[in-house]
Amino acid sequence: MAIVWSLADDAPRYYLVPFTRDSGAVAIAWVYLRDDGRPKAGSWTLGAADLTAWRRPSLADAEGALRNAGYRDGNWTARWVEMNSEQPIGPYFWEFEKEAGEKVYVGYDRYDDQVRVYTTVTPKTKAGG
Repeated sequence: MAIVWSLADDAPRYYLVPFTRDSGAVAIAWVYLRDDGRPKAGSWTLGAADLTAWRRPSLADAEGALRNAGYRDGNWTARWVEMNSEQPIGPYFWEFEKEAGEKVYVGYDRYDDQVRVYTTVTPKTKAGG
């Protein structure tokens, strides 16, 4: 289970709850959160794209990518976030924040099958507006 934060308003939005069989996710449930933090109605999916997004990369792989990109100093905290971004790592990815406020984003690029590190993410704009 993972809590997912919205980068748009920096608030917890929902929990992702995997249903597993033979150590693999077979479905994902969303339990949405009200503004006061209480749960409200949820939904679920069997969609392959949603299952691929489940915690990919893992926290350990994301931390490794962060180190490999040269971010070795200081204490970094991580949280699982959601945003449809111009970068090909969304909608779910890791946000790492250093004590001084520096932020770095690590996610899985499903098009190139690689874990990527970005210093910024840009919200995707809708076509025509």
